[in-house]
Amino acid sequence: MSLLLIAAIACNAFAQPVTLIESPVKVTAEARAGEPAPPGNTVLTIEVQDRSQGFRFQVAQRGKAAEAIARQKAVTGFKDGHLFIRDDCQADTAEKRTWRCVLDKVFAWAESHEASGKRLIYVGDVHAGEECESGTKVGCALFDGQFTDIYDQLENIVLATPATAPQILIEMSIKSGDFVVDLEDTWGRNQERYKAGAQCLAAPPETRAAQCTDGLTPRRAYLFNMALATY
Repeated sequence: MSLLLIAAIACNAFAQPVTLIESPVKVTAEARAGEPAPPGNTVLTIEVQDRSQGFRFQVAQRGKAAEAIARQKAVTGFKDGHLFIRDDCQADTAEKRTWRCVLDKVFAWAESHEASGKRLIYVGDVHAGEECESGTKVGCALFDGQFTDIYDQLENIVLATPATAPQILIEMSIKSGDFVVDLEDTWGRNQERYKAGAQCLAAPPETRAAQCTDGLTPRRAYLFNMALATY
């Protein structure tokens, strides 16, 4: 982004919304003075305008007002006909991030009686993905029509810490305007880790160190395989 554009954003961050996308829908961001946010971070008000229909919500973004809006512009966009708008948890280190810390709000097109034959709908949130967490890519969760998310209901279970709890990847598609989990694809997505866990659990004590690799332990293997089998 040019210094001229950043300067323009800096001058207008608290005065008027900044356009992130002009077409096919208009998306703007505005940093308002007085909104609560951790030091060095900003809460942005996002507006999405699709002809007569509009959405208004808040997201978090790293940096002061000008930097936050510039970053939000870089991570807001369309991929395969879906609109992605980043909501950053503002945690700078991996240790402070929850599993679904950096999210994308996903919008899709649905059939409509309007002249254009379609209207924009809000589908839900998905984990942005590792590549999108650290960079400025858009729509990392979407590949070949499928969305990859994290099942995070087991993050704070009594039997394990967040670092050792079973983190299951789930595969979803959009049906009738909602995210729907594809159980077969979800099972396939986690098969490699499931099989490694089964191998670790089946190993006798004398060969366990060789069978339980890459940080895998019998406890972690048991929790993951049990959770996946009952999902």
